[in-house]
Amino acid sequence: MIRVTHLLHVMFDKRKGNETSNYLLKGGGKVKVGILLIRLMLGIIFMAHGGQKVMGGFSEPMAMMEGFGFPAFFGIILGLFELIGGILLFLGILTNYIASGFIIIMLGALFTVHLKDGYMASEFVLTLLVMSISMIVSYKWKKLVQFY
Repeated sequence: MIRVTHLLHVMFDKRKGNETSNYLLKGGGKVKVGILLIRLMLGIIFMAHGGQKVMGGFSEPMAMMEGFGFPAFFGIILGLFELIGGILLFLGILTNYIASGFIIIMLGALFTVHLKDGYMASEFVLTLLVMSISMIVSYKWKKLVQFY
């Protein structure tokens, strides 16, 4: 398992021959670090929200899905996707695919729950939506694992 301190050391090591640090410190390096931080935070947020649904026994998301006319098991799928997807996103695994799922979830949350209450009730969902979109435009689709 890679330690965060080791990863940061490799990323910012300026010694000759370290291609990772050379790439990150030249040109798009600051952008890559910025996108990495967005990805890590997005993963943590979805881990927390998915974990809350899972640890709560899925009763609230199941009731919410039934209220929208969907089968109750969609609430279970939602909670598990948020939890597992958050973990995978944090680790940089299947980044674009997980972010695509988060976009669908955030669009659903925006149009079914938050938008009718105005911008102030929607700003967190909009922020998560934009963060998810930034993952799609910043990472390569063909790579299944991307640590930065």
